[in-house]
Amino acid sequence: MNDIKTIHLLKNIPTRTWQLGMIALIVSIGITLYFYSLGLTMSSIMIACFSFSLAIILLLQYFGVITETHPIIFAAVCILLIVSGFVEGATTGQYFYFFPLVVVIPIVVKNKNSSNLEFILTYAAIMISFVTCFYVGHAVRPIEQISNSVANKIIYSNAGSAMFITVSFSIANIFYENKFLSALRAIAQIQSHEMRKPVASIIGLMDVWKEEKYVYDEEIVTMIEKATVELDEKIHLIIKHTTL
Repeated sequence: MNDIKTIHLLKNIPTRTWQLGMIALIVSIGITLYFYSLGLTMSSIMIACFSFSLAIILLLQYFGVITETHPIIFAAVCILLIVSGFVEGATTGQYFYFFPLVVVIPIVVKNKNSSNLEFILTYAAIMISFVTCFYVGHAVRPIEQISNSVANKIIYSNAGSAMFITVSFSIANIFYENKFLSALRAIAQIQSHEMRKPVASIIGLMDVWKEEKYVYDEEIVTMIEKATVELDEKIHLIIKHTTL
């Protein structure tokens, strides 16, 4: 019963990218509706296309078609922000979204398990995208004409949304980190207690068999086989935990 509970716990630990991607998807849908209500048709269509692309990426990850989704999501966000610089200019403050993007790098890239080169390249790519977005927003005439009053509304909403995403990313990371630590404790429980039972049974039976000069005893052999099967089940259980 404890084993089933442990598996259930571990299988409900989503990956960082999935959780953070869902937060970004919800926010992007909200921004799409908000921009549409302000009459910014081109901007709302652009963000709607991004929301659709992000939803497809998350579905592919959910069904196991692709696993390493964070480079794709990073690229999609950077492209969206650069394109928004062409469409809206810098007056809407879309570059605020690079801040939560930088914050999330250590969370989803997992630099402890990845090479330092991957971490540095990801960070460099996002910083280059930020500079490009900022430059385009100030140097290129925006495609969509936005009045000052609407631009002021958008820049405050973008700043607020960027702060909300950053806080949400942090909370989600802490929450699922705690679940991950609980899972590790569950694995330690299996290793330190539940695996000891079949091992102790095998050792005890082997001692009895040794005293009997290893004369064939069907009952002892059956009990050793049963304990070995139980030990094998525990090993496979741990393998399932560590490969989720």
